[in-house]
Amino acid sequence: MKRLVLDVGGSAIKYAVMEDDLSLTEKGKLEGRQPDAAHFADAVRGLRARFPDAEGVAVSYCGEVDPLTGQVLAAGSYACFDGVNLKAYLEKELGTTVWVEKDANCAALAEARLGVLRNERFAAVLIFGTGMGCGLLLDGKLHYGAHCRSALATLASTSRRAFVPKFRVDDSLRFWNGKIRRRPNPTGIDGIRFFRKVKGKNPFALRRFHAFTRHVARFIADLQMTLDLEAIAIGGGVSAEPVFISGIREAVDREWNNKWVKLTQTVKPEIKVCSTGNDANLIGALLHFRAMESERKG
Repeated sequence: MKRLVLDVGGSAIKYAVMEDDLSLTEKGKLEGRQPDAAHFADAVRGLRARFPDAEGVAVSYCGEVDPLTGQVLAAGSYACFDGVNLKAYLEKELGTTVWVEKDANCAALAEARLGVLRNERFAAVLIFGTGMGCGLLLDGKLHYGAHCRSALATLASTSRRAFVPKFRVDDSLRFWNGKIRRRPNPTGIDGIRFFRKVKGKNPFALRRFHAFTRHVARFIADLQMTLDLEAIAIGGGVSAEPVFISGIREAVDREWNNKWVKLTQTVKPEIKVCSTGNDANLIGALLHFRAMESERKG
């Protein structure tokens, strides 16, 4: 059975037509963020019209969502959906069944089913995009918390300084605020050029990168001391850059040499790289759709 699957991110809407066996028959991207709910609905209706034989729409969303009701709890990049029931809104606009899940949870579902977390019962996924998303797998299941607001990684105290406003990264490898040129009103620099500077040992680039990875490592340490995980998988477009992964691993190693972390005798989690790639959110959204439909039908 074919489903239309959407990955609504901060910089684009990825889409695919997928079979229940998770194979993709169509795939593409709508570049840019839609300016408001009306434009968003128009864009999604256009996709729905292109694939009329798709039965139902599965959505990965770049914000906090109640997976059972579809209520947006924190809108993320789409402020227009703050407090909106996105499931009900899209079902009315599209005339078909819709299920919505948080993007990092979708990535966690994909990695647990097909990726590097297949054999892990206690794990987390960190997705680096417009911010840092986190999905938790505790005892083999997604963990939501009492209010469906667990793992708000981007604004956690140990990671906040890395992202707001100093150093944000999206899945096209652009470092929005990773400024290398010291001049008034500097423009941004894309991730490819940034990592070229890092590999070339540019002092300013290295300082920015090390500051970023240090905050990420501290977040990982806090997460580990709280949850005692087996592994943490790193994903998002930037995870394709080996220097990014090695930088995080080195920062985690340094953090575990910190006397306070040593004092706790906390076990260092294995740092892995997500293997489902740019399709992770699409795969996870469909897995969530299937689970919700199965539960609804009893």
